[in-house]
Amino acid sequence: MKLLLTTLFTLTVALSQGHATTRPNVVVVFIDDMGYSDFSCFGGSVKTQHVDQLASEGIKFTNFYVNSPICSPSRVALSTGQYPHRWRITSYLNNRRDNKRRGMAQWLDLKAPILARELQKSGYATGHFGKWHMGGQRDVADAPAISEYGFDESLTNFEGMGPKLLPLTEKPDPAGGAPIQGRIWADAERLGKGFQWMQRSQITTGFVDKALGFIDQAQTSNKPFFINLWPDDVHGPFWPPLDKWGGSKKALYQGVLDSMDEQLARLFDRIRKDPKLRDNTIITVCSDNGHEPGAGTSKPFRGAKTWMYEGGIRSPLIVWAPGLMPKESIGTANTTSVLSAIDLNRSLYALTSTIPSTTLDGEDLSQTIIGKSKASRKAPLFWRRPPDRPGFSHGFKEDNPDLAVREGSWKYLVNLDGSDPQLFDLPRDPGESRNLAAEKPGIVKHLDKRVRDWNAGMPKDGSDPSYSKTGALPGTHFVNPIGVGQDPWVIRDTKEKRYLWCFSEGDRAITIHTSNNLTRLGERHLVWQAPDEGPFSRQVWAPELHLLDGRWHIYFAASDGKNRNHLTYVLRSRNEDPLGKYDLHGPLQTGDRTSENLWAIDMTPLTHKGELYALWSGWDRPDSDRQFLYIARMESPTKLATRRVRLCDNLDYPWERTEPPPKGRGLNEAPQVLTQGDRLFVTYSCGASWLPSYKLGLLELVGDNPLDPASWQKRKGSIFQSTSETFGVGHSCFVKSPDGSEWWQVFHAKRDRSPGWRRTIFAQPFKWSRDGRPLLGRPMAPTLPFPRPAGEKDFLLKLPYSSDLSSDHSFFGHPQFYRSEGQSLTLGSPPEHPVNEFRAGEKILLNGMLPNDFTASVTMNFNRVREGRGSGILFRSTAPSVGFDAARGYFVGIKPSQNTVLLGKMDGSTWQELTRRAV
Repeated sequence: MKLLLTTLFTLTVALSQGHATTRPNVVVVFIDDMGYSDFSCFGGSVKTQHVDQLASEGIKFTNFYVNSPICSPSRVALSTGQYPHRWRITSYLNNRRDNKRRGMAQWLDLKAPILARELQKSGYATGHFGKWHMGGQRDVADAPAISEYGFDESLTNFEGMGPKLLPLTEKPDPAGGAPIQGRIWADAERLGKGFQWMQRSQITTGFVDKALGFIDQAQTSNKPFFINLWPDDVHGPFWPPLDKWGGSKKALYQGVLDSMDEQLARLFDRIRKDPKLRDNTIITVCSDNGHEPGAGTSKPFRGAKTWMYEGGIRSPLIVWAPGLMPKESIGTANTTSVLSAIDLNRSLYALTSTIPSTTLDGEDLSQTIIGKSKASRKAPLFWRRPPDRPGFSHGFKEDNPDLAVREGSWKYLVNLDGSDPQLFDLPRDPGESRNLAAEKPGIVKHLDKRVRDWNAGMPKDGSDPSYSKTGALPGTHFVNPIGVGQDPWVIRDTKEKRYLWCFSEGDRAITIHTSNNLTRLGERHLVWQAPDEGPFSRQVWAPELHLLDGRWHIYFAASDGKNRNHLTYVLRSRNEDPLGKYDLHGPLQTGDRTSENLWAIDMTPLTHKGELYALWSGWDRPDSDRQFLYIARMESPTKLATRRVRLCDNLDYPWERTEPPPKGRGLNEAPQVLTQGDRLFVTYSCGASWLPSYKLGLLELVGDNPLDPASWQKRKGSIFQSTSETFGVGHSCFVKSPDGSEWWQVFHAKRDRSPGWRRTIFAQPFKWSRDGRPLLGRPMAPTLPFPRPAGEKDFLLKLPYSSDLSSDHSFFGHPQFYRSEGQSLTLGSPPEHPVNEFRAGEKILLNGMLPNDFTASVTMNFNRVREGRGSGILFRSTAPSVGFDAARGYFVGIKPSQNTVLLGKMDGSTWQELTRRAV
């Protein structure tokens, strides 16, 4: 038996070591904006001798496609093996506003299946050297670092998060003097950590140098390596070395192409001349999309970069793997196999013996890649045009079709509305010059259905006319956010069949809003105002309203204006009316001794087996700024009976930190009780409330004694966290729909990604698992129409319409600055008892659906200031919105200095005047 075990152990080690050295190395060279026929081995006029040599030792593929005619989505497809539309990256990633306008994500979701990540898990050394452009560009400075996608090392350009090379420029002086020096994209210094300035004409050398060092390290570690070598070249603007400078755009481009070929040679030679690498390395070379018009070429194809014709999506592919290829395949051209970047991705899984995700769109054509087969992709290939590239630009005076599909020899293109169908037999007509749609109606019908079915399964973007429609919101739906504010609390008043919302008002008062609907805050009632001075006169935070022992209680934290002095107080109603008068109790003794007060916020009651407890977030000692969750039994709703007990550590898991390790600290706050059957849960917010990474964790009471920390079990992962659209989510509460059939979560989210506390209120349903666990899902996207809570009713306003302006509207802004007087409403002026400084931006939303014709009048008081800039009112008929999106609609205003009334419209970023009249 001992001999057998020893033998098996030795065999296992030997196999493991052998596997580490025999799995092939992979280098993926992905060139930027190079045309199909720019390499000389594909017919180009510039001699690219080093790439040509690689092709002569490998295989050329002439029917290889990328999955988008533009850079970012093409890179997503090659990285994920999926259509990039699945991840809402359908054009180049730009600034935040433009991405949103086009219906795109801000970066590639970390949940996407990444080839590099799976190779890293399976033992490969992984490096990315070159352009990234899948997140982290322009003003999108909070995208994930490249390393988070599965790369051990990275070095990128100005469009990625991580160490980078930034371009210096030089060009000849027309007057004959010293070269003219410059630099571009300097604002990218802040994206990621570390940067180095280098001549633009030599940046590919910088990426190659890094790759060569990485190969040396991998060999020393006896690891197979995977390298993305994605140069900036040959993307414009064109800055070739001075000795290759040309006078025209095309000449400059060709100088860059020639120089890139020379700089890549060192990488090719390093692998070719190393016996340990030559026979066990795969190098692929291709371009991310077609050529830029006026620079490169894609003969014999029609179109160019961004176009759905072959010139935009057909790419040259060279695969070099002499140690894996049959001798008879080396130096040949595969002119029949049809494949794409998503198939190349899937094939690399097979060639590296790595298990792929089951969700890939690519097919395993690994035997085709290494010349052992001529098989093609079986499923059709689909494309959708970039949302910002409709055609009639870049030197082309024609429409860019919305959709395209290739199946077998047929290529079909059509617009979403069904117009301009085009059908081409590509082997016979590679230039797409003879439209056979009218002659082949059966094929057109078949391919039209295939491409439309595919497109229907993809998220919409700005290329779809239905995406940008902004018609009136159906009465059966609502959109988030439903209000401006933070720390929302809402409870169902079953006696009056209404919702009671409890808010801090300007950090100086507490209001309760009453509403029949969960998706509207309703009428505001001031129930308590802080004194002018004293220990609870400022920083009134997170009030919660609870019905206990037949009286309403409001738990809140307040201070004298200094956060270090925050304590918890309770308001108790004098009768059963939640809108009546309250008496103040506290501060509650929240220290380690029953007579001690210690920093405490976010208190909420918990009832278990007839006993009342209090949960809150507190500091472990004075001035520590270390927040933990605490519990104590209550003698009454206004008094604690026992010393506090810490429920759990605030740093059991890295995701509870305010910042990623090793920075930051643990922070737990905002506990909320949630029960289902016999199971009792406590959700809590963790991380930094001022950052987009704020999220929810979950505790469950699994023992008998809530005061025993051992009775609580913490879930290993966050149960609710940010998305690219809705971020900084937390401070949730939970309530049922009006008819009691649905559970809903109400939470706040940040309005922007900058550090701070500008937040809005969201509501969305959630479900329970079969065994009684809360399944909160993902935060809903803002402005997404969604069915109202079950039992919530709406009504249509009828003309003529009049209002007492008390309960038929919701306020969406800063409710301390409106005042109702008879049949009029005053916005933008401090009320009699202001609780905060003046701010503009008030909005009134009528709770009923507007009729088709609706007239409203407004009176503006300029206080006799004739030289004022003007003022007016914005009419919107869709849904509430925050940020620049809130400016969509029609604007009518008065310009007193010109005695003029203006009428115009705004699309969220630009203003268009429609007419003006003198008064």
